[in-house]
Amino acid sequence: MGVPSRTTYAFIISCVILLFLSALYPPWVAYTHTSSGNVIELPYGYDFLFTLPEPKTPNVSIKIDFTALFLDWTVAIAGLAACFALQRKTAQPDPDERDQITTPGTS
Repeated sequence: MGVPSRTTYAFIISCVILLFLSALYPPWVAYTHTSSGNVIELPYGYDFLFTLPEPKTPNVSIKIDFTALFLDWTVAIAGLAACFALQRKTAQPDPDERDQITTPGTS
């Protein structure tokens, strides 16, 4: 496998940074109970992992939205996998071209 190009390298670094930031700033979801006893789930945005967001009303509980976090990680990991697959595919010469490659000093 060859050395990744600058664009490939930048994309790999971007995906790794995205994974790191999505772990530090996960998506939060707020759960509130209605007067009829139903539970309503509302997205609450992204916030720092070690500081729980403050609810605006007293009857709201806030938790990490693991479904959205899993989706973020899936997209980043799929991007990394595609990048490595394309890098590997472009690094291998075609079998027909392999026979035509000559070393210096030979004809």
